[in-house]
Amino acid sequence: MRRRFEIFCGDIADCGCDVLVNASNTRLSLGGGVSKRIGELCGGLDYQRALREALAAHVGPERDDPTLLLGEALLTHAGEAAERFRGVVHVASVDYEAAHRGRVSGVAASTSSSAIADGAENALRRCQELIDAEGLDTLSVGFPLLGSSAGKLSPSRSADGLLTGMRRFFKDHLAETDEHSEVDRIVLVVYRDDDVRAVRDQLRRHRVI
Repeated sequence: MRRRFEIFCGDIADCGCDVLVNASNTRLSLGGGVSKRIGELCGGLDYQRALREALAAHVGPERDDPTLLLGEALLTHAGEAAERFRGVVHVASVDYEAAHRGRVSGVAASTSSSAIADGAENALRRCQELIDAEGLDTLSVGFPLLGSSAGKLSPSRSADGLLTGMRRFFKDHLAETDEHSEVDRIVLVVYRDDDVRAVRDQLRRHRVI
């Protein structure tokens, strides 16, 4: 299968993908940026409550204060936007509490290129699970530049982390299944024209265009 990588500049809701990736935090709080937009699309406060229930079910009853680890990903339904999207993959791409506890100085939220790579790989694993569960032939996925807002990563570093994790997933998936993944189209979503060049340069560097 020939996998397509694209760049889309604009609202993530308009990227034309089956699944959206949410640039979330370890608590899956729909605060600002991409998370806020996805929250608006999917049902606002009702969707936030559904996310908290899904998170609690995911981590299990042994933890009173459920959170994802940095780089983990959780697939949920798309709430009120279910007719437009098959699901949303929430990636814990930043950790506000680590920064607040003084582990990271000078930034509002902690992240790293390796956490972004882990997040991209795990997001694609959740997408593959959706494909397998629903018997889909193909799936398209829209990724924002994880960690580039609250985490203060540059667009180039974010794109590099994303593509590193994606390449890792596709390599491992092919080795595990001896088949091509049905994730056939990946759209990297940016919000500024200035970011397009940085992302395109990383696509070339990773030899996917």
